[in-house]
Amino acid sequence: MRLALEAPASMALLVVFWDVMDRKNGAMCSHKALSEILGVSTSTIKRAIKTLKDRGFISVLKTGQENIYAVNHSIVWKNSGGKMWMSKFNVGVAITLNEQEQEVKRLIGAATAEKSKLEVKNP
Repeated sequence: MRLALEAPASMALLVVFWDVMDRKNGAMCSHKALSEILGVSTSTIKRAIKTLKDRGFISVLKTGQENIYAVNHSIVWKNSGGKMWMSKFNVGVAITLNEQEQEVKRLIGAATAEKSKLEVKNP
């Protein structure tokens, strides 16, 4: 409750992580995707991540240049036994259309248009 009152953007971000995790142990999302999901700047996202990290709500793991956000095991970790350090993660990944290359945007746009046509034909 304290986090929600003192750092509402951090609390909102934590909820996004929980949602993206989808019963897994981590979430992998770009700052750009997170800022789009929450409707805030990437600077706000960076501050919120720092707050969550500093207060012990999340750990930030690296895979190449990408970040995986793991929520504190005492909050959601299912497989304890002191072996978190050697865990394998299935992660939920959040991406947004705006982050994608033009060709991917075009393909998704075409697929969405086709789906819309099918929905109109089959009400």
